[in-house]
Parts: sequence; structure tokens; C-alpha cells
Amino acid sequence: MLFRSARPDQDLVPYPRPQKRGGGRPSPELEATVNALKLARNEVADDVGLARGTVLANAVIEEVARAEPSDLAGLRAIDGMRAWKAGLVGERFLSILSR
Repeated sequence: MLFRSARPDQDLVPYPRPQKRGGGRPSPELEATVNALKLARNEVADDVGLARGTVLANAVIEEVARAEPSDLAGLRAIDGMRAWKAGLVGERFLSILSR
């Protein structure tokens, strides 16, 4: 037998909806920039023989695309961007971001 509430249906409170998190889907322009940065990261990783995620995680690449730094100092200021990583991808990233 199914349980039936003693309260009428109109008195029942619906289960709360979870709040949406994150910024949602990025714009097509941001996606294009992220894809170009990932391609540059992949080329660098292949050149130096490191795993792509070791060179730079996708989340950091997305932060770079959002921040649009104009110099190496701005690039290094992004969370997750270590100095050696900025040294590997910095010039290529800044070239892509200046387009």
C-alpha cells in the first residue's frame, strides 16, 4: 500500500530546487579562445614530452581566457599558473590573446 499524506496536496511544499552554480556555458568567442589556447598547450606538451594536463590544466586555460592577460606578469598572476608553466606557454598564449 502506498503512503498517503494526511495533508491536502495544495498544502504540500515542493522540494527546493538547487541553486545553479558556475557561469554557465561560455560565449562562442570565449570557447574559441579556450580551444586555441588548448591547441597551443598541446603543441608545447608534445614538444617537451610532458602530459598535457601537467603543462596546464583545462581549468587554468579557461581562467587565462577569461582574464585575458596582456603580459607575462598578468599571466603568472592567474591561480594555477606557475612560473615554469608561464615560461613554457607564455609567449604563445599572449600571442593568441592579443588577436
